[in-house]
Amino acid sequence: MAERFDREDERRELRKLIDRYQERADYYEYEYQVNGMASHERAWMRNERMADALRMALNGSSVLDKYHDLRMRVMELDAGDAARLAQQVERLQKTIGEGDA
Repeated sequence: MAERFDREDERRELRKLIDRYQERADYYEYEYQVNGMASHERAWMRNERMADALRMALNGSSVLDKYHDLRMRVMELDAGDAARLAQQVERLQKTIGEGDA
C-alpha cells in the first residue's frame, strides 16, 4: 500500500514538472513568434521536448501499474481446478477486452 502512495506522490511531482516545462515552452514559443530569436526557438524546443518526455514517463508508470495488476491476477488463477480456471481466464479476457486491465 505504501508503494502505491509513493507512486501517487511521484505522479504528482511529474505533473508539476510537466506544467513547469510546458509553461516555459509556451513562453519561449511566444517570444520566438514575437522577435524571431534563434535562442528563443531553441529554448522553446528544449522545454517542449522535456515536457513531452515527462508526459511519456507519466504514461509509462500508468502502464507499469496495469501490467503489475494483470500479473497479480494471473498469479491468483487456480490451476488445480480446470473448470474454475476456464471461468477465471474468460473473466480475465473480458476485463482485458474492455480495457480495464
